[in-house]
Amino acid sequence: MAAGQAGSGVSVTTLRVDTLTDPIGLGNATPILSWRLSSGRQTAYQVQVASSTARLHQADLWDSGKVPSGDCCNVVYAGAALRSRDAVVWRVRVWDGADAASGWSAPARWEMGLLANGDWTARWIESPDDRDAAGGVPGPLPIFAKTFHLLSRQVAKARLYVTGLGQYAARLNGAPVGEAVLEPGQTSYHAEVDYRTHDVTALLKRGANLLGIETGSGAYRRAAIPGRYLFTAGIVRAPVYGTPKVIAQLEVHYVDGSRQTIPTDTSWRTRLGGTTCSSWWGGEDYDARRVPADWTSAASAGGAGWRDARLADLTPSTTPTDATPLVADPRPPVTVVREARPVAIDRVTAPGASTGATYLLDFGKNLSGLPKLSVAGPPGRPSRWSRPRPPLPTGRSTCPRPGRRRPARSCTATRCPATATRRGMPSSPTAGSVTCRSPGWCRRRPRTR
Repeated sequence: MAAGQAGSGVSVTTLRVDTLTDPIGLGNATPILSWRLSSGRQTAYQVQVASSTARLHQADLWDSGKVPSGDCCNVVYAGAALRSRDAVVWRVRVWDGADAASGWSAPARWEMGLLANGDWTARWIESPDDRDAAGGVPGPLPIFAKTFHLLSRQVAKARLYVTGLGQYAARLNGAPVGEAVLEPGQTSYHAEVDYRTHDVTALLKRGANLLGIETGSGAYRRAAIPGRYLFTAGIVRAPVYGTPKVIAQLEVHYVDGSRQTIPTDTSWRTRLGGTTCSSWWGGEDYDARRVPADWTSAASAGGAGWRDARLADLTPSTTPTDATPLVADPRPPVTVVREARPVAIDRVTAPGASTGATYLLDFGKNLSGLPKLSVAGPPGRPSRWSRPRPPLPTGRSTCPRPGRRRPARSCTATRCPATATRRGMPSSPTAGSVTCRSPGWCRRRPRTR
């Protein structure tokens, strides 16, 4: 008989764990289970959880038995204690109003993350070269890289546990490790730092592999930068908790049961990257001449500027402290949902000797997104875009004109190497319309989330 149907006409679908579908890297050792019914009414349920599909018929982790209840959500897992990295399979059947049992649902899965700091062999690392410029203005932000080789065995799966402060974007062999942006979610960094688990099995290759991580300031380093907007909400001093840092642990599981771990440590390489300014409220500057666009696709992190990373010196008085827990992020990630293109493009000013032309790009509605800019021109020539201020009743924009000294709400600049395509780091979300000042023409395509 097909899964989901037996003597009852009811079928069980949409199995979820902590509201997520087949999650990996779960941090809740007693997760909340839920499911849906195709029709009818539930009077009882039975949940079975096992360490493999083959063991579901005699569930070795939990068999709830028949539970008289109409609950199909907020059912707490009450089986054997789950450990870090445990992968489990589960299924549900229900009884309808006539006390007829449905068939078993199709099996669903979840996988535990790293539940305690003791499960991490990785250490927080930072750049020895990261320092503030004159006046406390942050300098260029660091990037980190590690080259490694797989063992001569068949890979079963690979998991990357990673986070960074203030924000990070990780790529393996040139490909993003996941769809999430704005990582990690903001927390009280002294109390916890959230990490994300990524399935990177398909990104591995034979020979040399390179894992690269780019950093952003995020809410961790909200420095007051002259000429940049800073929302303080009455806070006298903007919080600057420390310098950018990352922690990552790549675990490659082989079919023979062995495991290879690549943790962040002093064997990682670092250098100051292309992001020369990153502000939670004031935008980002990126100099595409500083590093190749495909640096995470290289065979190794070598050449001028690269040096060994340094272990972050965490103490009871730093943020995070030396005991701050790393917690699996329970929130669904923020992801790109579509690309938005301007509905109208108007030239605001004619090209000038030094500033170039300024264009107003109207997207027709408010949105929150990351800018994607393609430019071409002499090396070092900047393109700059910013959010305009709200329009006046007359319909005219109050965006700052070239030469004015009012801080822009969010202002991002890219300096091209010759030709370049740059997607803004997730430290500079934008809204409804944008001003773009370029010596020539630029194509701006915000990716919305």
